[in-house]
Amino acid sequence: KVIDRINITKAANLAATRALKRLLANSQKGLANRAAVLLDGGLYLNIKSLLANTLNPRTVIKGDEKYNCIKLASIVAKVKRDRLMIRNHGKYPEYGFAEHKGYGTKKHLAAIKRYGPSRIHRLTFIKKFIKV
Repeated sequence: KVIDRINITKAANLAATRALKRLLANSQKGLANRAAVLLDGGLYLNIKSLLANTLNPRTVIKGDEKYNCIKLASIVAKVKRDRLMIRNHGKYPEYGFAEHKGYGTKKHLAAIKRYGPSRIHRLTFIKKFIKV
């Protein structure tokens, strides 16, 4: 719903900002002196706090090719998303999420045409391929 409301880029930036705020809220004092914040590609933080500025977050173009920590974070995010889609298969088996994990395969698009979008589909993405 957030992606459909504000677009995928803004939603990704919002998620990164929230993640850093959570990290800072749950971390030990002195984290700003020991941590580096690296963001991949087009990610940017929307944090005005002094502590966030002290951390000096950096967006690194093709960061997943330059830093193992960014590469690993990308893998973790994909695995987490794939597991979420497998769980969603139990709620919406007609779409075949366990097989294609929500990517726009021919089978997935055919299921959307047949059954219409589910509550978890990103309507802004679907509209590029299917009239809903």
